[in-house]
Amino acid sequence: MQLHQFELYSMIELVEPGLYASFEAYERRRKTLPLLNNLMRDLQEWGALSAETRGAAFNRNRKLFDELGVASIDQLDVQQSRENTIDRLTEHHPLSTVLVRNRKAVIGGFKKRVASRVPVHLTPEEISAYQAVSDYIHHYYNLAKGHKNNAIGFLMVLYQKMLASSSTALRSSLKNRVSKLKTMGLPEKRWPEKAKRLSDEDLEDIREKWDADDAQQLLDFVQLADADNDQEIAILENLINRLGQIRDSKAKILVEQIIRPVLAHDPADKFLIFTTFKETQALLVTSLRQFGVPTCTFHGGMSLEEK
Repeated sequence: MQLHQFELYSMIELVEPGLYASFEAYERRRKTLPLLNNLMRDLQEWGALSAETRGAAFNRNRKLFDELGVASIDQLDVQQSRENTIDRLTEHHPLSTVLVRNRKAVIGGFKKRVASRVPVHLTPEEISAYQAVSDYIHHYYNLAKGHKNNAIGFLMVLYQKMLASSSTALRSSLKNRVSKLKTMGLPEKRWPEKAKRLSDEDLEDIREKWDADDAQQLLDFVQLADADNDQEIAILENLINRLGQIRDSKAKILVEQIIRPVLAHDPADKFLIFTTFKETQALLVTSLRQFGVPTCTFHGGMSLEEK
């Protein structure tokens, strides 16, 4: 599950109202998680750590160790003392009072999972187009790195994921990017206010959003300092044209090698297909309906009534 933090906070409010005074209070507590997780990993691997690494871990977390009742590093060299420290550290987890985790072995009764991979061989046209897109992504990612522009770098990573998802999803996104770049010379009031001041913390929030499409729409507005927008627009329009001339082999293989054989064996069987991007979802719906396969879609952009 990839939930926005407010959704997780809302779930906590359902099971234990008032545990946190507000969403902001929950967020402040949640941001201690990386520190807790790193310390937990160090304690679990304590025996394998060098003396230097142990000392660094202890000094780095001295304040937290004081709260856990650990006065010296020597206490952690005793296994029982270390295990007691791990137990107390677990209680510091912001969800410790509302989250219960059970292993599958404890619950039992699960249907056996059989995983398999179906290889997809791209056409020469797809390979050529994908290589051209990769060149664009790598070029602007490296430029962003040189300018220390994390927003552009993150956008390029998102494009790389779209490239692996479907040509349709990527083509739609690149068209949006071109449209946004063409507005850069217009009055600033046309820009989303938040898009002009994306901080590293904003990017972290975007990274945690489960709806990658919404994240991309915001990131489309970012640009490099002194960027040559006309040059990027020309590159993107060429890529958009090339992507529009190919058919997605993954969708074809899905229908021919997975959907059809299964339905031939049992016409009443059903499939659950996950996609990261709504454009890929739309592509699959079109492909399946062309072959007479009824479909139903579900995504985060739907209203409560639609869901």
